[in-house]
Amino acid sequence: MKRVAVYLLLLGLTAGLSILIWQKRWDIHDWAVLRGYDAPSQIAQISSDTAFSEYGERLFYVSKPSLLGPEEFNEKCPDRESSIILGCYDGINIYVYDVNDPRVADVEEVTSAHEMLHAAYDRLNDEELAELREWLQIAWDNVDNQRVLDSIQSYVDGGIEDIYNEVHSIVGTEVRDIPDYLEDHYAQFFTDRTVVVAMSEGYESVFVEIEEASEKLRSQLSVLKIEIDTGQARLSARSVEINTNKVQLDSLLASGQIEQYNDLVPAYNDSIETYNRDVASMRARIKEYNELVFELNRLSVENNAIYTAIDSNPEEL
Repeated sequence: MKRVAVYLLLLGLTAGLSILIWQKRWDIHDWAVLRGYDAPSQIAQISSDTAFSEYGERLFYVSKPSLLGPEEFNEKCPDRESSIILGCYDGINIYVYDVNDPRVADVEEVTSAHEMLHAAYDRLNDEELAELREWLQIAWDNVDNQRVLDSIQSYVDGGIEDIYNEVHSIVGTEVRDIPDYLEDHYAQFFTDRTVVVAMSEGYESVFVEIEEASEKLRSQLSVLKIEIDTGQARLSARSVEINTNKVQLDSLLASGQIEQYNDLVPAYNDSIETYNRDVASMRARIKEYNELVFELNRLSVENNAIYTAIDSNPEEL
């Protein structure tokens, strides 16, 4: 009887220990992975700059994040996400594309935070996921940034799990105004989530400003093109009229009709002066048009240069 009681006690202790180990499995896992780990300086700086909480930093570090050049990045992330996020999380490690263009200096930080949130999402249980998805849907429904909506939409074909996994990372790093429930949720991973959101808004604004400037130039060019085409047609018609009048004047002069000739000369000379002034004005409009085309092309080159800087697969020339 005593032996049975001892066995039952041991069984209970074993079961209790198993439950405790299961509950603490991530703590044990993280301790084992991070034992002796010393984050590279760039990785540590990213964690600091992005305002990771202690837990967020642990999730980041336990994923052994790496900043990679184009060739290695493409090897590690062949099916990376289709957005301005330039990284991937393969379930174990985080890989981030090493971007060196100062115009999008914070893209590595936002990408790192985005991928860290994938690692966080993987650790949620079914009950947590069910409630979280409801709030993520609310946040998604209230997003008014078309680029963010397009980014989310690009994952729709991946299945419901992939969608909410991505929404979790996108909302957490790119959407400023979210429900309090989600703010509390993300507070596990950031000491100040607005830091990474501001970074996202910062480098997104680079593309937005270029596009807005380009759109303004395209609008100006469209108006100018109409003015120039109309003006040139009008000048062409007047040139024909002036040449016709010149032929008439030459005929009057040749036939000795001096009085009639003299009567028409002042009006003819006035028409020449007006025509020349309008030609000079037209040349100024054409010069303005060409300058705007040059500026539009410059913005296009700048935009392409930025995209090239964040593209690990640039086209070969």
